[in-house]
Amino acid sequence: MKKKFPWVASFICLMAFLVLCRLGFWQVERLQWKNNLQAELDSAFTSQPQELNFTDINRGEVRRGFMTGMPDMSKAIVLRGRVHDGRAIESLIIPFKTKDLIIPVEVGCGE
Repeated sequence: MKKKFPWVASFICLMAFLVLCRLGFWQVERLQWKNNLQAELDSAFTSQPQELNFTDINRGEVRRGFMTGMPDMSKAIVLRGRVHDGRAIESLIIPFKTKDLIIPVEVGCGE
């Protein structure tokens, strides 16, 4: 008796092969992105800090600098329930008022 060709199994194997190839290309793209990010961080941390202007920062951009303003401790928020390295931690988020903006800043975390 002649056996039928396993079309379904062949199709599933082909799809799995294509998915694995795409994941490989994604890893190469991700490596390039990480290398570029590391180069940006190295560049930012070797430059002199300047006053930050948050109106001209693009999403994902890395800058080193300082802000002038005043933290508003009356509106601080404590975030509980976060886990870092297997330990529960708390974060303190404080609104930082500049002349133009109010920026939430994480000033620290602890157990």
